[in-house]
Amino acid sequence: MSQITAALAVAEAAYNFEHRDIHLGNILVRSTNAVSLKYTIHDRHFSIETVGYHVFIIDFTLSRIYCDQNVYCVGLDEIARQSNENKEVSDCIWLNHKNIYKIMAEYSKREWDKYMPITNIIWLKYMNENILDYLQKNNPQFMKLVPPNNEHNQMKAINLLRKWNDSILQHKSAMDLLNNTILGDNPIICMYE
Repeated sequence: MSQITAALAVAEAAYNFEHRDIHLGNILVRSTNAVSLKYTIHDRHFSIETVGYHVFIIDFTLSRIYCDQNVYCVGLDEIARQSNENKEVSDCIWLNHKNIYKIMAEYSKREWDKYMPITNIIWLKYMNENILDYLQKNNPQFMKLVPPNNEHNQMKAINLLRKWNDSILQHKSAMDLLNNTILGDNPIICMYE
């Protein structure tokens, strides 16, 4: 979550960026030997420990970006309409990515060219809910993604995700979430000059 949030925050700051489609199929995880990843936002530098994994966001087809005084985006009305026809039932609306398009349509009022970084927050909530759901099912493959030193580190990571999950929707952008929650709570983040 830290790497995804930081990447979105950097893109928000540089390009008024919204991904608008960060479902689980658009996140790739690769093992890495790098100890940390470095990020810069408005001359503010920080690094995030990788704990052995580098996370990538892919597929920018539905994204919105402001570049060279132009807004580039696609309308999501048809996707939102199709999502309304979705009949899947879940205990949690956040576990089905099709629900996220409906939520975005409500926030956007179908004005897709407007900058609404809340869409990044909506997808981060979806992502965090799905990670927690996966962990609660005690999937041993996923447990490998947290520091392997001992169960104590795994529980700390799970508790941090739960804490973030409770506050994600109080933020207006990935930048806001990063600055006001993740940077302060996360022992794997280091600020530097």
